[in-house]
Amino acid sequence: MNMLGVRSGIEIGTRRGDSALHWCKAIPGLKLTCVDPYVPYYQDSDADSVEKIYKEVQHNIAQSGYNIDLCRMSSHEAVSRFADESVDFVYIDGDHRFDAVMMDLLQYVPKVKRNGIIVLHDYFRGWECGVVDAVDSYTRNHAVNPWYVTYDWSPTAFWQRSAEHA
Repeated sequence: MNMLGVRSGIEIGTRRGDSALHWCKAIPGLKLTCVDPYVPYYQDSDADSVEKIYKEVQHNIAQSGYNIDLCRMSSHEAVSRFADESVDFVYIDGDHRFDAVMMDLLQYVPKVKRNGIIVLHDYFRGWECGVVDAVDSYTRNHAVNPWYVTYDWSPTAFWQRSAEHA
């Protein structure tokens, strides 16, 4: 993405901040906005453990020197902060249930510039994972072609935004 001239992005679902730091290391000068409500969402998480994770992420981002804005809110709450066609990419890795993924697609694809990149992590079927069905439905109904899926332990779907599938 660095070779494509990407300079701004939105990450939906930051959790521990690993991906955010990876994006910024790989793309020098990146302005990244990370959106995560930091609320318990797994059966094994509670408010105290989530708060600890949030504090660690705040610290790690502050120490990194990267241009990262950490927004502690839901993706639905944060969407109004971004103008249409204002970022080079969106990376969706938040709530993996079908409705949430579909809402993230519907709300955030318009925020990506023409020829920008839409990326969705965890394109697989599993526990409470509606990513496959949401991506398949969205790409089919918005005539997104071509689009791609990586072949790794946690596949990622992605495509380039064009006028045809705005």
